[in-house]
Amino acid sequence: MKKILLIALILLTLGAIIVVGAVVYEFTIPGNVVVIETPSGDYEVKAYEDATCTIPFTTVDWGSMQSGEMKEVHFYVKNTGDNDISSVTVDVNSPVNYGGGHGYGVLSVGQSYQVRATLHINPTASPGSYSANVEISCTA
Repeated sequence: MKKILLIALILLTLGAIIVVGAVVYEFTIPGNVVVIETPSGDYEVKAYEDATCTIPFTTVDWGSMQSGEMKEVHFYVKNTGDNDISSVTVDVNSPVNYGGGHGYGVLSVGQSYQVRATLHINPTASPGSYSANVEISCTA
């Protein structure tokens, strides 16, 4: 019995040492960043329902959805400014959204491409009416 108690005490002590040891290995890697000025000019991206970019995409009707359900809406974005856009991200901002956004690459001046917004209703969402706004973020 004393042997079992002694082994248990040793294991408990080793466990405490390992836990304490994990905290000892915390460290920081220093770094620097230089923020440069964004090139001047007009940055403008517009959304359209059609590939020829003639019908503005101004609202989304997601309809009725159940918890756990997912829907996608496809549309087009076009760079109508006079500077290239290095990346475009499309996301749905909603208190019941369970998914992440979609990232896209360079959008040159005058260029357009198809993108999608995905609304994935959280499986634990309560019935009710919620906002679900499509957000388009662009980086110069």
